[in-house]
Amino acid sequence: PADDNHLRHAARIALRNALELPGGVQSPKLTEEPEDIATMLDVAAGLSKPLEFNLNFYLTSGKLSKKARMQAAELHGRFGTFEYWEDFLAYRPKDDPRTEKVKKLEGAELLGAVLRGYSVSKIPDIAQKLARESYIIRHTQTQIIHLVADEDLEIRQSGFVLLSEWKKLGLLTTDPNNRQSVSLISDRAQNSQVPAAERSQSIEALAILDVERFRPLAGAWLVEPTLDEASRTRLIQRFLEYPTVQDCAVAATVLKTANYSLALTIATGLAGDKFGADLLLLAIKKGEAPVRLLQEKAVVDRLKATKVKDVEARIAELTKGLPAPEKRIDDLIKKRSEGFRNFKSDAAKGKEIFAKNCAACHQVNNEGAKVGPQLDGVGIRGVDRLLEDTLDPSRNVDTAFKSTTLQLLDGRSLSGLVREDGAVYVLIDNLGKENRIAVKDVEQVVKSNLSAMPANVDAVIPEADYYHLLAFLLSQKPK
Repeated sequence: PADDNHLRHAARIALRNALELPGGVQSPKLTEEPEDIATMLDVAAGLSKPLEFNLNFYLTSGKLSKKARMQAAELHGRFGTFEYWEDFLAYRPKDDPRTEKVKKLEGAELLGAVLRGYSVSKIPDIAQKLARESYIIRHTQTQIIHLVADEDLEIRQSGFVLLSEWKKLGLLTTDPNNRQSVSLISDRAQNSQVPAAERSQSIEALAILDVERFRPLAGAWLVEPTLDEASRTRLIQRFLEYPTVQDCAVAATVLKTANYSLALTIATGLAGDKFGADLLLLAIKKGEAPVRLLQEKAVVDRLKATKVKDVEARIAELTKGLPAPEKRIDDLIKKRSEGFRNFKSDAAKGKEIFAKNCAACHQVNNEGAKVGPQLDGVGIRGVDRLLEDTLDPSRNVDTAFKSTTLQLLDGRSLSGLVREDGAVYVLIDNLGKENRIAVKDVEQVVKSNLSAMPANVDAVIPEADYYHLLAFLLSQKPK
């Protein structure tokens, strides 16, 4: 019976067990029916090995739903069937009346699902196996860069998302065949007739593809008055990843007119570089940056890790007379608690805010990344605990998500979640970005009791948006 959920569940378990057997289920009758394939794809999410039948035959048939295509794409990433990756970007079903733009966008979505599957794969040595498939890496990367260089804004945006994920997964390679597309991106970044947000995104793309072109463009663009705050913040973060002396000086100039949220982003970046840390302390002493920055745990930890001369004495001198940071946070939590209860919040809006600000590290309902804790069912914690967890993340931090700082031989310090992978440390920063640092380049590893989550949520997310986000988190009940 259609409404017998127990029987349905038992049948799904039986199908999953059958698919796990050597040879799996390969009946042509079963695998040619769209509903049957959709069911198998759904069940296959719990398998420990690739399906034995060809998942790609339907790509040109257009028989399956978009959901089923996305499931298949994610399985290809998770099971490491690399030979099909580029097919997803080139996805074009026969006799499809939709425009070429719509087809390109779906191809980009499909590849995004592939990369999402790859990022959570548990197959041993999957990264090494992919590294041997140099043609697939180069060809897929070229197609992604073509999207970033496309004339259509929406296609460029989808390409940029893929490019960022591509780099985060450590798949980016240098390929001379991409020079023409990179030049088109550079031309758009320098074209004053292009809207500010689009120029900013092109400059961000250059940060990934061509750092030498990126630095002078970004340095000039950071002080551009028409640039929106979100774009300026992202550029600063990329600009200060591996800063030169000149980069630090440019960032210190921007600091003079920055609001607190942007100032905190700049201060965190400068604090990880010896020259930048000195500039930051000097700017605060001269009144060109808020003293309160020296009460931000992320900034102070990085300043200490960078080993600036007399740093603790200088911080103590500059912060003399300021209220304790704990009192400020307690007052903030109390204020936001009262504000939330008197605010008409919207969980649907909160979902959008989560996707924009939190999904780079957290996952809800299989959406987002599993860098920090997974948040399914988090609403059971209640308002007061969620206020603490978001506004003071180090108060109740789980041991698995405490921050680690790598002090490098070149004087820089990097903080985030760290694991050792052979001869490299893999560090995921508070933007969800993966960094790979050779063990031989690290002078010291310093473990912290602080959360890897940024402690500046109140500065980054506007108060009304925060209340919507809180409503969304509260709506996540255990299933």
